[in-house]
Amino acid sequence: MLLEFQRDFAAFLLRAAAPPPAIGRAPGEAVRFDVYRHNFTGNIVGALSGAYPGLHRALGDAPFGALAAAFAAASPPAEADLHRYGEDFARHVAQAMPEPVWLADLARLDWAFSCALHAPDAPALSLEALAEALRTRDDTQDLVLRAHPSLRLLTLAHPVRALREALLAEDDAAALDAIRDVAATGERLAVLRGTAGMTALTLAPAALRLATELAGGVALDAALAEEADGEALRLFLDHGMFSEAEVT
Repeated sequence: MLLEFQRDFAAFLLRAAAPPPAIGRAPGEAVRFDVYRHNFTGNIVGALSGAYPGLHRALGDAPFGALAAAFAAASPPAEADLHRYGEDFARHVAQAMPEPVWLADLARLDWAFSCALHAPDAPALSLEALAEALRTRDDTQDLVLRAHPSLRLLTLAHPVRALREALLAEDDAAALDAIRDVAATGERLAVLRGTAGMTALTLAPAALRLATELAGGVALDAALAEEADGEALRLFLDHGMFSEAEVT
């Protein structure tokens, strides 16, 4: 009976049309169950709003709340830490609201910032530390850079960074200007909580390739073999995109 009650209660929380659990409910107590549903939905919407502030601002309270509630019904939280909830929300946005076309990219950028904000702390690998690791390794050893835990690399079809910044600043004029430019060529970004705090760096295609290979565990020599890009590597280190260098 307990398992049946739990299943009925979960269905009640997730689906607005579902009735309250019949097991253990005294006559006239249905309204008390509504309190749980209201609190549950409010917590989910609040968590997703915190993770997707740009999207929330773009849509407004009611549309965002409806979108978040529908997402929760289809993909309820699997753990208690709601800071880690919502990874697939951008995909849900793309399916539920294909227009305007930049909404899903805005959601992806929001999620990258949220992940960077809540990632574990780690030291930043300095240029001096990298030089020392290169100096002390053996000729037969490869040097591998470990990405900072907060690093997220994005390739977006639409340039939504300026739009997100305007939305969060509640600058409606700048937001409208950014929307007019949003059909332009997409952008490549590195989002992280680095030496300058929360940052979104614009990367050239070659720099994105290099960052992706290094973050994926490709040895430094191999990653630089195709196209040596010392300026990009310096940019990575200046902003703390990598936390350590290891020889393998």
